[in-house]
Amino acid sequence: MAENLEIERPLKPGEAGFTKVGVRTFQQVFMDKLHEKEQKYTKLHKPYDRACAQFDFSDKYEAVQKEIERAEGAIASDDPRLKIDFGDLERYGTPDRFMKLGESDDIINRTVDGIVVPTKIGVTEFYQCKQRGHGIAVYVPLDIMAKKSEQVLSTTTEV
Repeated sequence: MAENLEIERPLKPGEAGFTKVGVRTFQQVFMDKLHEKEQKYTKLHKPYDRACAQFDFSDKYEAVQKEIERAEGAIASDDPRLKIDFGDLERYGTPDRFMKLGESDDIINRTVDGIVVPTKIGVTEFYQCKQRGHGIAVYVPLDIMAKKSEQVLSTTTEV
């Protein structure tokens, strides 16, 4: 009978990959900051390019991690060199980053006096990221649409 023979060796620093309970990784901190920015733009009913922000951060993070591993062979998950700068997350919400593709009315059915009546509740605007080409949809309720059109009318009548 063949025995199951395994060769054991001590782990190199960083190979264990254990994280302490309650300690947040740098990637989790980044995702929290990104989520805050995205929520800000969602409340303003404006597009925000979350996907590109995640891709850019991942690319930076992996490049730093790869270089450290090449130089030292292994890396600890809490290495301070992995705490890279996020950069300005506002840039992922600038209007020149998007191309508006169109919009679609959001309609729900409401029952009025026993009759089902289609009612427009807002508009969904469709955008495309100019950098990587992925789509972003933004819901804009009717009251916000009315405010936007009032602002446009007031600026055009002042001229």
